[in-house]
Amino acid sequence: MRFLEQVQDEVVEPDEPLGPVTPTKGLPHSVTRLGAWLERRFGVAGKLLFYGDLVQVRRFQRDDHLADAVLDRLRDSLGSGPRVLVGHSLGSIVAYESLCTIADHGVQTLITIGSPLGLRSIRGALRPRAADRIPHLPPGVLRWVNIYDRGDPVSLAGGLAEHWPDVADATVDNGSDSHAVVRYLSKKVTGDAVAGALS
Repeated sequence: MRFLEQVQDEVVEPDEPLGPVTPTKGLPHSVTRLGAWLERRFGVAGKLLFYGDLVQVRRFQRDDHLADAVLDRLRDSLGSGPRVLVGHSLGSIVAYESLCTIADHGVQTLITIGSPLGLRSIRGALRPRAADRIPHLPPGVLRWVNIYDRGDPVSLAGGLAEHWPDVADATVDNGSDSHAVVRYLSKKVTGDAVAGALS
């Protein structure tokens, strides 16, 4: 619950008019206010998507056994080292943390799409080796491209260059399915970033 209160403090202006916010039994006013703000900005589906995605992110950030298993699996899949790694949503956090901890990963280009890393509360919960890298790129990474849709509730904090100055932020319009990985991957800017990494 504290995490959602932090997100509310971060993204909702204190004097922002939200209309009547109906109290929800058992929930702090700030969490109810965040829900009203999300619904107003992204609709009911966007609000549910945000909550659902953030549950996954928080589980990864709090469960060291789960995180170790995920990072080990990624380490094994890197093998001899692809030159580009694409991370969507929670995968962007996994990608960033893994590149900060795996020696000789071989990845030169990181592409994040629909990333929640713009949220201070997410960055604040990164594991120490990843958090200590801010504002620098992960070791060995020469280029980081972050692509987001302003209508994507998961990447609602926007670009990442404010926190990692070497990140190249790009916005896209994914239409009504703003967080869909296939929409992000089908954009020219994403294709150009991958092609640039492989050339």
